[in-house]
Amino acid sequence: MCIRDRLMVKFYDSHTKKFLNKIRRDGGKLLFPENILKLTWNGEYLGVIHKKAYSILNPSDEEEKELCNLNSTLYPGMAVYEDLWLVLDDDSVSLYTRVGKSMNWRAEMAESSKVDPIVSMLVMDNYLLLFRESKVGVYNISNLKKIHEIGFERGTYRDAAVAGDDIILVMDVKSKKGNSIVKSSALSYMRKVPVEDQIEYFLATSQVPQARELFVQNYSKLSDYSVRRELFEIDAGWAFIVKLEFEEALVCFSGRNFDPRDLLTLVPEVLDSEYRQERYITLQMLVASKDVEESKKMEEGIDMIIKLVSKQHKNLIESHNERLNDKITFVWPSLPMNDFFKGKENTLREILFVIETGLIRLYLIKGDACGLRELADSVNELCIDYKELEIDLERQARAEPGKDILQVCQAILHEKQGNYEQALAIWKQYIISVNKTILDLARKSMVDLLRNKVQEKKVIQDYARRIIVLNPDEAVHIFANNPNFSQIMTEDEVYHYLSKKEEHVQRVKEKYLEYLVNRPDTEERFFTFLGMHYLDKVEEAKKMEEDKAKEDAKENSEFLSRKYREVLRTFLKNYDMYSAQTLLERIKKLDLFEEENLIHSKAKNHSMVLNNYINREKDELEVKFTMAENYCLEQSEPLLDILFEKVLELYTSKRISYLIKEKELTSHKGPGAPPTTETEVNSIKECMTRYESYCKKFLTRYASNEKMDAVKAIQLIPPEWNVINTKDKKDDLLFSYLVLALNDRISKCANIDIARRISEAEKLELEEKHAKLKKPYVMLTGNNRCRVCNGLLSVKAFCVYPNGEVTHMTVSYTHLTLPT
Repeated sequence: MCIRDRLMVKFYDSHTKKFLNKIRRDGGKLLFPENILKLTWNGEYLGVIHKKAYSILNPSDEEEKELCNLNSTLYPGMAVYEDLWLVLDDDSVSLYTRVGKSMNWRAEMAESSKVDPIVSMLVMDNYLLLFRESKVGVYNISNLKKIHEIGFERGTYRDAAVAGDDIILVMDVKSKKGNSIVKSSALSYMRKVPVEDQIEYFLATSQVPQARELFVQNYSKLSDYSVRRELFEIDAGWAFIVKLEFEEALVCFSGRNFDPRDLLTLVPEVLDSEYRQERYITLQMLVASKDVEESKKMEEGIDMIIKLVSKQHKNLIESHNERLNDKITFVWPSLPMNDFFKGKENTLREILFVIETGLIRLYLIKGDACGLRELADSVNELCIDYKELEIDLERQARAEPGKDILQVCQAILHEKQGNYEQALAIWKQYIISVNKTILDLARKSMVDLLRNKVQEKKVIQDYARRIIVLNPDEAVHIFANNPNFSQIMTEDEVYHYLSKKEEHVQRVKEKYLEYLVNRPDTEERFFTFLGMHYLDKVEEAKKMEEDKAKEDAKENSEFLSRKYREVLRTFLKNYDMYSAQTLLERIKKLDLFEEENLIHSKAKNHSMVLNNYINREKDELEVKFTMAENYCLEQSEPLLDILFEKVLELYTSKRISYLIKEKELTSHKGPGAPPTTETEVNSIKECMTRYESYCKKFLTRYASNEKMDAVKAIQLIPPEWNVINTKDKKDDLLFSYLVLALNDRISKCANIDIARRISEAEKLELEEKHAKLKKPYVMLTGNNRCRVCNGLLSVKAFCVYPNGEVTHMTVSYTHLTLPT
């Protein structure tokens, strides 16, 4: 115990009831330079307030540390919270660590000390109480924010002390005694409010952070914490709604088992008539009570209600699997905004009736067509009163003509009731709407209805035509990706329906045929139809390209031509079921060289492909021969021999032509000479020479290639070709080829011989190993026993195995497994 005595502090032992005998400086008394005003003890250090400053003292070593000066503080005070010192500095509170280090943190108490100064302070649990003469302020000690204030009506505050859950106050009280006023002192009590009541008070006053901190501190270690937390978060959500802090409310309600109907009571006009009450506190009331932009806050509030109710609606449907007669119970909070539904146990059908009716009307208020669509698609059946809603929609339509969202809602309700033609009639009005959201929704809804719901062929054809014109990419889904659609319209009927020449119809036909060819059971003719369609597109692009007058369309036509030729080539590569003959006839008319070769190649008609390459007149000799070579190398079959033979045929043809023309030129001269000229003969000779040069280079290039048969190639070499050109050493290509071919042949023969010798060596090695196994001999005595039957062996007949084991001869016949 520390006792203050003017300029000294005496340490008193409360157990022995004596002052300590241990001498500290002046016989157990610690001297200070100024008068001591107050003492505070934190269990280790002594806090001392004297005339000029705040100090702390370590009694064990009598070391004093000054915290700060008193300055102009009228009523200095110190308090301890955990390992912190709280110091009053005028009308501010400063914090210091246990050992007196400043935390450089001050909290202004927001009132002037001259008007009503802080007289003293106390720490109680997690609260800091700052006493003034006329009132006491309660602060959250974690952030020193005021959470409550209590005024003193009976007198003026002088001092206070904590006694358990109570605070004892010393008050100056004035009373009348006769004609005079008498001042006296009196004791008063303040009792700590129970934690539950404190939390309820904080939530009722929308002080959610303080309530949450108090809740966690007191209940986090209890076994039923999760149940209490569920209730608390729902209450906190309502507190945030009162403050119009909708994002925070959304977080609190999310994942909680709250009754979504309670939220709908905030907008009672969306409820069915039997659930509307005049006593409801509404969102409109809450917004009007605050100084905010009303329309914006109303919109935010409705968005929050829609999000929470929609999510709870989805959870109810999923958790009960649409078992509409299940009884449902929610967690109801202690502080509901409106308690009309509290404690009532209803079936899922009854609850969904309120939720779905409310959501539809909320979406109408907001004008959210997509929300209506999403709600309708989320359930197989809407639990609503269709007739009452339709009457309500008609009434609103008369009051607000031209409001699109009402017609959209009407169309969706018709869909859910199976009135598909009525729904289509409404959607048809909006497939060219200026509102893009409604336009997209109308087109998508029409496609879904025609594809999955409508069973009448004529209705499908009538409405599909409108979608085809406006959005071909969406229209194709009416006919495709639905295996049951063939029961309404066969593939041939759809193809005939899409056979018109209009561009948008052709686009849908293309998409439909692409869908068909990717199905496993599609007939061959549809593959051919698709190939012919691509060829039609290529032909159209080529015609546009040839029209030189339309310069603006020329670039686009070239792009389309390249695009559809690429698509056609991909189609020809990936599929085999088309009629190749039908497509080839059309391809040849359009002079589509690559596509023609692709079909021949897939049919393994390589000879025709090579003919096309080497006889192509548009390309130079080197170019077309190079393309032919590349094609040969790409194929798995050995085609280089065939190419060489075909080039030799060209060479031979030119040589014969050259010899004939040369003979005509030399034997017929004069006035009656044939039209053959020397220039023509030279031209033929030059071409022949080029063929010969190419053939020799070709042989040299592929002398060692596995796809080239050297023996066959040598047999085809024309006899007139010189092996060695004595005039031009650079023209010794044939000689070079023969050398390379011979070396390759020798190398291959040598490799074959080496492989044969290695095989023979391995065989000899294996035979030697077996011979060694046969060498072991055995010595028989009278004690030798059979390895299998363990009987004594006779010297007349026995069997010896390569591993040295010996058995009876009969055993060796009857046992197939060698002894080990």
